[in-house]
Amino acid sequence: MNLCLRHRAGLGALLLLATLSGCGDPDEASVAPAPTRTVPVLTALVTAQPVEVIEQSLGRLEAPRIPAVAAETTGQVRSISVDAGDRVEQGVILAVLDDEAQRLAVESARATVARLEVLLENQERTVQRLQQLSREQSVAQSMLDDAVAQARALRAQVTEATARARESERALAKARVESPITGIVQAKLVSVGDFVTPGQAMFEVVAHDRLRAYLPFPETLAGRIRAGQAVELTLPTLDTAPVRANVNEIRPMVGTGSSAIEAIVELENPGNWMPGASVRGRVVVERRDDGLVVPEAAVIQRPAGDVVYVVTDGIAHQRSVRTGVRRDGWAEIIDGLAAGETVATEGAGFLTDGTAVRARDSAPD
Repeated sequence: MNLCLRHRAGLGALLLLATLSGCGDPDEASVAPAPTRTVPVLTALVTAQPVEVIEQSLGRLEAPRIPAVAAETTGQVRSISVDAGDRVEQGVILAVLDDEAQRLAVESARATVARLEVLLENQERTVQRLQQLSREQSVAQSMLDDAVAQARALRAQVTEATARARESERALAKARVESPITGIVQAKLVSVGDFVTPGQAMFEVVAHDRLRAYLPFPETLAGRIRAGQAVELTLPTLDTAPVRANVNEIRPMVGTGSSAIEAIVELENPGNWMPGASVRGRVVVERRDDGLVVPEAAVIQRPAGDVVYVVTDGIAHQRSVRTGVRRDGWAEIIDGLAAGETVATEGAGFLTDGTAVRARDSAPD
């Protein structure tokens, strides 16, 4: 019994000693400091370079308009050798009219000329005989005068008949309807069997070597886009090199229901552009030679606006900025940065003001 009590007493002493040893002064305890958090980022320099302010527009291509190819004589359409969309050369035959009436008119006119020429030739011989007799005083002067007048009248009739014959020959030639230019048949307005009269439109042919681009822009750009400005044109459907030209004219758009303007650009066809196609135009409306740019990834949107993080001695400092042009992966900084400063790019979205960073330069492009 005494042995049991002694055992319990010894166990209690050990527990008390252990308790006292764990209740030391907290100030004397050794506390390890928390490690500093760093964020890995890529960095880039703020660089100075020219910045162009570009306005873009999606417009249309048209060919310069010419009067419709019209009939110049009367007749029934006997044949048509082209269709809408065909490319034609200047002088090629588009259609042929029934020319029987014109052929008969030519034959009649030529016969009239021949008859009058015979009469004139005979009258001129008469005049020569009377002149000889007049010199011999064997004929009255009045008879000679009448013969000369008749010869003069016949000569005028021959001239008139010759002109009519040429007109008939021209009408016969116009029974073959030719293309006045090299271009594209935009529309065929008649069919075989139709009866046409002079002035009636038969075809619309547009020039293929010259084109016009019509580019719409908002009215706010009316003072910034002017005639003479350079413009770069591309087709959305073709992967070809841009065509550079100049704005020829600025005019209000009619019938759009809005206050807009239209830039008209004349250009040579680079070879495979067609009237009616869509065309994209890029016009440089302003150029700043002293622009500052950073990679677009460096600009972060915060509730207070656009910010960038300038990295100095391993610390990211938040800087409010005002941006301008954004294009091709870079952003223009109008206010808030200076050339040569280092900014965070990739990883900048995870930063706050004063964050420690582990930075490395962005890989060159």
